[in-house]
Amino acid sequence: MAEALGLAGTPDGADFAETFLFRLYPYASVYLGPEGMLGGEARARVAGFWRAVGRVPPNEPDHLGALVGLYASLLE
Repeated sequence: MAEALGLAGTPDGADFAETFLFRLYPYASVYLGPEGMLGGEARARVAGFWRAVGRVPPNEPDHLGALVGLYASLLE
């Protein structure tokens, strides 16, 4: 992916951790909720969306992987 994006070098485990564990959290609630934290009202709203489209929300309905999976299943 780094090559496709034209980034220099090859990222390693430390780069991954710095990016996805300490800077860019893969949870929608961090970005959508007024608290800027995991969970809360934002996570509950995302879970409501899962239910609105006829799916059972997973434990972490606002996780990026879960949301991408939901999107893919809706396209089917």
